[in-house]
Amino acid sequence: MVKQNKKLFDKVIYLIVIVVAIYSFSRLIAPSDTSTKEDKITIAAVGDSITYGAGVASTRETESYPALLQQVLGKKYHVINFGLSGRTLLSNTAKPYFKEPLAKKSFKVNPDIVIIMLGTNDSRDVYWQPKRYKKEYLAAIKRYQSLESHPKIYIMIPPRVFFENPHPTFPNNKVVDGQLRKLIPEIAKEAGVSVIDQYKGTEKHPEDFPDQLHPNLSGNWKMVDAILQQTPLKAVNATKKLDHS
Repeated sequence: MVKQNKKLFDKVIYLIVIVVAIYSFSRLIAPSDTSTKEDKITIAAVGDSITYGAGVASTRETESYPALLQQVLGKKYHVINFGLSGRTLLSNTAKPYFKEPLAKKSFKVNPDIVIIMLGTNDSRDVYWQPKRYKKEYLAAIKRYQSLESHPKIYIMIPPRVFFENPHPTFPNNKVVDGQLRKLIPEIAKEAGVSVIDQYKGTEKHPEDFPDQLHPNLSGNWKMVDAILQQTPLKAVNATKKLDHS
């Protein structure tokens, strides 16, 4: 009886080993199931302190314009804030954006969409060089266009600067209004990309710029509204969008 039980036990163990081996082998050769993984659309928000969220510094992780855009677009999107304070598009200034490690990361993520807003700091009298600005902007756009992801690119006209009679080292609205508003659409046309106008929606709202330069939460919402109105991007999280109304 003991021998019979031992034989039966050995057979059961043998069958278990066979079943486990077959299952393991089938798992090894089968393709991994990615049906439950959500493919996200990556948006790279490239810019200066306005993109960074300097006007909402203590809450920028949730209240900068890229963070708000993430909230309204929902889980299918991944909005990455590549904003850096004080940076310029021009390469021959004290803080050129595209020489920064974070700027280089904006290329490495192979974004599906790129939203660029650089020019506010370039508008300083000590920096402003329109011909060089156009040339270097076109070169930057071309670098994004050459990525494997072939991203859709938007370049934004910056918001109004509310400084009156600014020091030469401060951003100058005479340049933003008088030159960038014309030059950026020209650059976009030449590069084959789209424009988002952030000036029109902010020019009559000084209350949204407490320090006369950086938008607060209300100002950032206006920027998000402009993006939604001027691009095919749609808000899926209506509650979030309506919260600021």
